[in-house]
Amino acid sequence: MTISNNAKINERLNIILVTTLPPGTSFKKFWNEFIYLTTKDKKHALMNPQTKKVIYLKYDDIKFISEEHASVRLKDKWGIINSSGAEVLPCKYQEIGEFMVDFASIRLNNKYGFINEICEEVIPCIYDEIQWFFEDMAGVKLNNKWGFIDISGYLLIPCQYEAVMGFYNGIAGVKLDGKWGVINTFGKVIIPCKYESIFYLNELIAVRHNGKWGIIDLSGNIICEYLYDDIRIYSKNLIPVSLNNKWGAINLQGKIVIEYVYDNFEWCSEDYARVIMNGKYGFINNSGKEILPCIYENIGCFSDGLINVKQNNRWGFVESSGNQVIPCIYDDSSMFSGGIRDVKLNGKWGFIDISGKQIIPCIYDELKFQYSKKYACIDQDIHLVQHAE
Repeated sequence: MTISNNAKINERLNIILVTTLPPGTSFKKFWNEFIYLTTKDKKHALMNPQTKKVIYLKYDDIKFISEEHASVRLKDKWGIINSSGAEVLPCKYQEIGEFMVDFASIRLNNKYGFINEICEEVIPCIYDEIQWFFEDMAGVKLNNKWGFIDISGYLLIPCQYEAVMGFYNGIAGVKLDGKWGVINTFGKVIIPCKYESIFYLNELIAVRHNGKWGIIDLSGNIICEYLYDDIRIYSKNLIPVSLNNKWGAINLQGKIVIEYVYDNFEWCSEDYARVIMNGKYGFINNSGKEILPCIYENIGCFSDGLINVKQNNRWGFVESSGNQVIPCIYDDSSMFSGGIRDVKLNGKWGFIDISGKQIIPCIYDELKFQYSKKYACIDQDIHLVQHAE
């Protein structure tokens, strides 16, 4: 592709060409103000797109665990660098997890602990297993039993359970003698351990008893009898349930709102669910009204007002009304982002806009596109570009 063609494409995308990548490197992803690259000899590098300065790293592997930090491996030990490439935690750990709620897990001598957001080891590596912090409490396993610690590392609830779930709205699922129940943040049992399985439904709890699912409240009162083969997370006060191998939905009082007619049922958003009937996909809204009939071989989710659908082994795009905006002619596609989408036609990749107009012709074996706060990367021929003002 020529430079003049690049200019035309950049104008259509409302972006301007900034720079090309250094020879012998491949774009991997954006990280903070840097571009993460790899070299032909599998080395790792960070490039500043403003100064074009490249920092070649000495490490054997790199994983991005927050906006400001990356875990790095030297031989078989992991440490952490900051977004300037400076090492802020030495490479001495067997494992370092991603940051969540200001904490990241660490493993040393086959025991787990936590570091905080400034990479200080605040909870020592003494536990056999750990979970993430939820509501300032984390499940920890010691001597084959689970309990809970707070963010200071204090053991609030002794390690006495076979398994635990993270806290949610002040409650946590716990397993004792092979059965599940619920405790509060003080460790008090509020629902006895007598269920085969449980999961949270906001202010309610789905429970399985004698192989069937029902719903109880936090006092253990039965809201919905043990009738169902399966239950899933709800949206907009509707709970997908399976009965006799068919899916429908009930409200929080257990009343049937969507009849049991579907082979599968899953929420794509608060307002829309993807359903399957007789092996074909469709869409319904949260009142059960059919948005798209079950006539498609596969179906995606809404993005920029369109849904990607598959018919006759080809992908296209329709509106929520069912109006076909872009015909089903593509081998493959992804979700729209910023009004453009990558599509594959006759084994080659390109880009279209939401009207179906080709922005970049389908002539590439591989085409990468990724946004950051300031940059986008289109690889291979267009390289690094910046959003136009």
